Amino acid sequence: MNVYPHNQLAINNILALLNSKSKVCVVHPTGTGKAVIIAQLLNHFSTRKNIVIGPTTLIETEIRKHTQKDFIFYTFKALELMSDEDISNVFFDNLIIDEFHRIGAKEWNRIIKEIESNNIKSKFIGFSATPIRYLDNNRDMAQEFFDGNIASYISLVQAIKANILPLPRYVSAIYSVDNEYRSLVKKIIGSNSHKIYTEKIHSAIINWEKASGLLSIFTKHLRSYDNKFIVFCSKVSEIEAARKKLTSIFQSIKGKVNSYTIISSNGYAQNNVLLKHFSDDDGPCLCFTVDMFNEAIHLDGIKGVDGVIQLRFTASPNIYYQQIGRCLSVNQFRQPIVFDLVNNFNSIIHSQFKGELEKEFLSNSNELPQIPIDARLGRATTNKDLINVSFFDETKEIRELFAKFSGEFDPWETQFALLEETIKKGQPITSKENTACFRFINSNRQKFRYGSLDPERAKRVQDLGIRLEVVSKNKWGMIKDGAVWNIPGTPLFNWMQHQRSRFLQSKLTEEEIIILRNAGLDLDSNLQKSFDDYLSEYKLYRLDISVTPMNKELKNWAKNQRNGYFKNRISAEHKQKLDEVGFIGYTDKDRQWELSLNKYTCGSIDKSILEWIRWQKVAFQDGFLKPWREEKLRAAGFDFTPTKITSWEETFELIKNNPKWEEVKALKKWRIEQGRRFREGCLSEEKTELLRSIGIHFSSVPFRAFNTHKSFEEHLEVYKQFLNDPAEPSMSKELKNWVANQRSKYNRGRLSTAQRHALDALGIMNKPVKERSWRLKFEDYKLGSRSSVLLEWASRQQKEYYKGTLEINRKEKLLAIGFNFNAISVII
Repeated sequence: MNVYPHNQLAINNILALLNSKSKVCVVHPTGTGKAVIIAQLLNHFSTRKNIVIGPTTLIETEIRKHTQKDFIFYTFKALELMSDEDISNVFFDNLIIDEFHRIGAKEWNRIIKEIESNNIKSKFIGFSATPIRYLDNNRDMAQEFFDGNIASYISLVQAIKANILPLPRYVSAIYSVDNEYRSLVKKIIGSNSHKIYTEKIHSAIINWEKASGLLSIFTKHLRSYDNKFIVFCSKVSEIEAARKKLTSIFQSIKGKVNSYTIISSNGYAQNNVLLKHFSDDDGPCLCFTVDMFNEAIHLDGIKGVDGVIQLRFTASPNIYYQQIGRCLSVNQFRQPIVFDLVNNFNSIIHSQFKGELEKEFLSNSNELPQIPIDARLGRATTNKDLINVSFFDETKEIRELFAKFSGEFDPWETQFALLEETIKKGQPITSKENTACFRFINSNRQKFRYGSLDPERAKRVQDLGIRLEVVSKNKWGMIKDGAVWNIPGTPLFNWMQHQRSRFLQSKLTEEEIIILRNAGLDLDSNLQKSFDDYLSEYKLYRLDISVTPMNKELKNWAKNQRNGYFKNRISAEHKQKLDEVGFIGYTDKDRQWELSLNKYTCGSIDKSILEWIRWQKVAFQDGFLKPWREEKLRAAGFDFTPTKITSWEETFELIKNNPKWEEVKALKKWRIEQGRRFREGCLSEEKTELLRSIGIHFSSVPFRAFNTHKSFEEHLEVYKQFLNDPAEPSMSKELKNWVANQRSKYNRGRLSTAQRHALDALGIMNKPVKERSWRLKFEDYKLGSRSSVLLEWASRQQKEYYKGTLEINRKEKLLAIGFNFNAISVII
């Protein structure tokens, strides 16, 4: 196993940080030897229980090539399919997460957090090439989950500069101009001569494809030894069309070409076979895939791969850099080639990658350990000149062709004329009245940043005094540029109010005061409300129940006071005033409760109020009603007498003695309920016969025969026997359904008092089945059994003991039989 200097440095930093931190991560580009680092860590922690999580089993295969140590591997999908009980039983000393940016996804984030809560003293180690979730509000998972504990950070451009990875030969080209063609035709469709122009454009595109299309580009850039490529498609449905087009091109250049398709739906076994055939193929060949290579496997594991072909229909930086990284490897001795093919001009972002490389090479930073370059092609002169000869933009000609045709019909000229006229009149270009100009400027800034804005147009915009480079986020600069700030609740509005406070404290310079006055901020009056002003407004809100909901300004104040109260960021005097009005204990639910009370006192008897009345009685009987609520209810003359629950027999007698019972809504609803219970097999044969005797028949056959139905008492007796019978291994499906049904009815208040007391006696809401399972294992351990299951159970008791989560009664039982909590080695 070859451990390069940058890998060894990362390993040393990880081990050093783990002495004081529980979470550590590494951000290295693809191909720099991530599997080697993980294998070395597994070797170091060989006496501990190690779990590795990755996107696919391919990363597991890579790791096992470099270590013989045992570890448990899960894919993210496998974790998602696990039950809550299985997840709660996942224990480890070290958890290694590959491609940890994935744990930002909602479901996987929930699962990882639940696992973390069960392993509070364990260590978490993460690896990713792209920790930023660009399409998820730019969430940085290194900061969010690993608390910013980055043991080693190497960007793709840093790795290339340090000779860790080779500089690829990069060719940017247009895969299809269909989208741009349709867009251009749409612009000119209203023209009188649109047919002529459409034919002219179509003819020009055909001529371009013949002279400078994909066939010409591949012929120009493919070297004699470039025979094996991986082709990334955006969707599985696009693979067939891409195969026909690229296979035809390669056959024209190379002769016979073999093609392979590796996608998730093939299955692990079939993909392994195809991967081996592709690896062993010496002739020209193409491997088409969608997501199998985006993460978890490197091209150096496949013999003779010369590069990748990207069919990108997106500008997602995550996918873009991952796919580029597929052809870069620390073990590579020949310059790879990347064909970046896009289907629209907006997706052309190679200039961004090139710009980052130039910036890095011009910097003086040289902190990374360099790898000896020996005879590696393209790695002996890592400088700006080499970048210029390694990047080829083959999109310029077609972009100029489309620009030529779109000049007359492009709305850019109209919008530019509007901007020019607005500036000449001296009108602001960022106000609400000129949103068109504001959007036009931002659109051109974005195009300028990605290199897709025509230089001549860029110069015309800049001649008007508009900056096209990225505008500084400094708020003083935004105010100088005339940004709109007087919208309450916006960050800029709050910042301006803060400047007024600084002015009153004499903390502003003369220049800053002039800027604020020119922007229209009144510095001579303090318009901010004091704490007492907001508190008085809050008291009025509490007293006037008709005011709902709370206005936005007061709501933000209340939120800030609540956060400050719990984080000790407000003064003791303010805390006391908030306590006097019951601020902390009053929630939105309490406000809703008061609204319902107001409706009740006003005589409203709608369905929601009737339900509310029932719940107040239930809460009072169970002792859950808040004292202040009880006080208000008594003041309103509320009757706490429990609502009488009519028994089945009483309802039956009402129907029997009332010929017009179908006109009574409650009785009709009861009859429908009996039909439902009959179809579910929950209505006893005796009750069914009684209903038939008064002419109520049910047409469909129940799900279960009548003789298999058990009453509540019968089910309860079976449940008692199960809890007390150690010979019964598990509950039957019928008993499980009954227990789940009783829990649901218990929570919704649909059980009689006697039934609730019977269930409370068994502790059904405390899930006694788990307690029974523990008790049975305890009895077996007490009798001397030491099976693998019991040894795992004993180890779990020790872990819970050390974590302080072992229940007292269980601890006492274990000590009573002489259980030694130090007998089995447990690493915390």
